[in-house]
Amino acid sequence: SALTLTTATLSEEGADYSIDVAYPQFGHAEIDAAVKKVVDDLAAYLREQAAGDTPTKQGFRPYELFGGFDAVFISADVVSATLNVAQDFGGAHPLPIVIGLNYDAKTGRELVLDDALRMIGLTLELVSEGAREQLSESLDKDFASDEVFSEGADPDPENYQTFRIDEGKVTFI
Repeated sequence: SALTLTTATLSEEGADYSIDVAYPQFGHAEIDAAVKKVVDDLAAYLREQAAGDTPTKQGFRPYELFGGFDAVFISADVVSATLNVAQDFGGAHPLPIVIGLNYDAKTGRELVLDDALRMIGLTLELVSEGAREQLSESLDKDFASDEVFSEGADPDPENYQTFRIDEGKVTFI
C-alpha cells in the first residue's frame, strides 16, 4: 500500500522537564515504530537527566527537548526525513541534534552509510574529497588552517552517518 505522511507529537511536561517534538509517521508499521523509538530514546534521556539533576530544585529552568522534522522524501523504494531537535539543559544555548531517518520503503530496514554510498555510486573517499572541496569554497579561506576543524570531512565513516535521501541524491550532514 502507498505510504502517506502524517505528523505525530510527543508532548509532555514534568516538574523538571518539558518535551515537545513533532515527528513523521508513514503508515508502515516497522518504519513508524523505528522513528517513534528514536524520539522515545531522546525523551527518555532527557527525563533521566532531569530526574538526576533536578534543575528546578537547584534554581534553574526545566530541561527541554523540542523540535520537528523536514526534508521528507517518499518513493517506492525509500522513505527519508530529517529530525531536527534540540536539547536544552540550561546552558547558554540548546544543543541541536540532527538525525537522518532513512528506510527501505518495502522492508522497513534502516538505510545505513553503505546503502547511501551504493545509491550515489561513490566511495567514502570520493564523498570526503567532495566535502572538502565544498567546505573550502564555502569558507572562503584555507580549509586546512588551524582555525577550521577539517577532520570532520575526513573519510571516517563516523563523519557521514547522518544523511538524507532525496530524488537522485544523498545529502550528508
